[in-house]
Amino acid sequence: MGYVSKIFYDMGYNILMPYSRGQGSSDGEFVTFAYKDKQDWINWINKVNQINGSGSEVILYGQSMGADEALEAAAQKNLPSSVKAVVADCGYSTLPSLLYSLYTRAANKLNDFTAKIGWNLNGSIPLAPYDQFLKNLNNINYLLQSFNIDDASGITAVKNLALPTLFIATADDDFIPDSETKALYNASISKNKQLWILDGRVGGHASANNAVVAYQQHIQSFLDACCNVKNNSISNHTIAA
Repeated sequence: MGYVSKIFYDMGYNILMPYSRGQGSSDGEFVTFAYKDKQDWINWINKVNQINGSGSEVILYGQSMGADEALEAAAQKNLPSSVKAVVADCGYSTLPSLLYSLYTRAANKLNDFTAKIGWNLNGSIPLAPYDQFLKNLNNINYLLQSFNIDDASGITAVKNLALPTLFIATADDDFIPDSETKALYNASISKNKQLWILDGRVGGHASANNAVVAYQQHIQSFLDACCNVKNNSISNHTIAA
């Protein structure tokens, strides 16, 4: 994220880059997958607006789970009007969808190994079928955090988010596949949305910013076109997670 903050700084933005709940030096014992974080974002935005005054303009940016946090925050009814756009880099549509992708990849790798000894797993993990795995995980999460995994949903957020939104992913992401970002883009109701998928070997998960020049140019072009927010305005801010 340090690279990304420098990119936005070079574009003329001030940067607010806090840790999400349960990460780094932030409070919170558990990661909440954006469910509780979204209100934290609203609080941060309100604080930024207090500092900047009536001319405050805010761009929400997030990468990986942070992308879903940005989308879910931007879909809230109490979102301050100072927020002008969202940039979501390699987010996921729903947690069950992401978990299924990770589960099947793990099962396939295990199957590749067991097939050598004549044992075909048929795309499942012994003693841990996906449906049961997801149910158990949800029960544990609800016991600890009092919300269901389905309650944290980027796909639900974009169906209620009309702000200009730029969706970014890389074709070689082997953790959150670009199909997740495509699903978010397709479900988005924004009339001003863009999808940018970087082809080739970029570097895997959350690596689009490795193409620093293209990354900055693409984001700057999108924001200039949709928001008319140019460089060197001290009232412009980027919130990143």
